[in-house]
Amino acid sequence: MLGRRSAHSDDGLWAPASDLMAAVMLIFMLITMILVVNYDLEKRANIERCQETKDMLDSEFHEDFIQWGAILEEDLTIRFTNQRVLFKTQSSRITPEFSSMLSMFFPRYMKIIQDLGEKFGEKEVLSIRIEGHTSSEYDNPGNDSPYIKNMELSQDRAREILQYVLSPDLVLQLFDYSHAVHRLVTANGLSSSRLICSDGKENREASRRVEFKLLTHSCQKAGIYDKVASLKGSCLGAGDDHGRD
Repeated sequence: MLGRRSAHSDDGLWAPASDLMAAVMLIFMLITMILVVNYDLEKRANIERCQETKDMLDSEFHEDFIQWGAILEEDLTIRFTNQRVLFKTQSSRITPEFSSMLSMFFPRYMKIIQDLGEKFGEKEVLSIRIEGHTSSEYDNPGNDSPYIKNMELSQDRAREILQYVLSPDLVLQLFDYSHAVHRLVTANGLSSSRLICSDGKENREASRRVEFKLLTHSCQKAGIYDKVASLKGSCLGAGDDHGRD
């Protein structure tokens, strides 16, 4: 009888313990659900902010982009592709046509950057990269490879653009945004490391381009940059290294 009473007593202790474990599991599940919902809401808000930024750029420049031959991409990259307007062959000197385009573009672009900071906070805009890109071609590279010569060329072109937008020609238009320009804008030459492809092969004309790449906190958190990068993939059948850029 003593043994039966002991077993009965143990059963009574297990009941509250199992109830406690069930309550802990329920609390854990509720916390997990709250975290998932909050993450989903935050990601949705970041996607909406990223789209709003794209809409601001498109609203401001849509007609100009058609005239300039520029493209606004999903990741907020603005791509200038008319190589005959941008630079002369194998030259880093900006053409008069491109300098005119930059004069009309860059102050208005920086106004939008400032508006983003006022609307979403100063930390919203992470950086603005002026990127020079080339095809894989280069005439007479000498002792260097075409990739190295195009790296020099693309860096010189990106630096020339940065130097122009900071020149006295634009200083008055950029007076209110000078702090943001110096804090955010960099010049980067990427040679032929980011080729544009058509049907799996290098599109040499499209690969010769200048890009203004805007990186924002919202687009980063929304995964926009990772998504676009995965869609672009790699460039296959890039062709030879002969010709000119």
